[in-house]
Amino acid sequence: MAFDAAAALERFADRETTVVLWRPGWGDRHTFENIGDAVLFAKADTSDPLKIELLVHSEGRDIPIEGENLEALAALVDAQAQ
Repeated sequence: MAFDAAAALERFADRETTVVLWRPGWGDRHTFENIGDAVLFAKADTSDPLKIELLVHSEGRDIPIEGENLEALAALVDAQAQ
């Protein structure tokens, strides 16, 4: 099933979200009250981590968003901000 960035943004808009900046041997975590702020933080990071992953906290579990799906979500957040 293809990732739908608009549906994800709508579904998880007010969900607490953690951004994990993966580095060799560890992950640096930053938690935000909503997915939009988490995406903006991830886009603004210039520390060059190995990988950036969002963990959306929903219904007692973490839903990961990374790679091309995170890029699509970031593009949508950018478009909505303009």
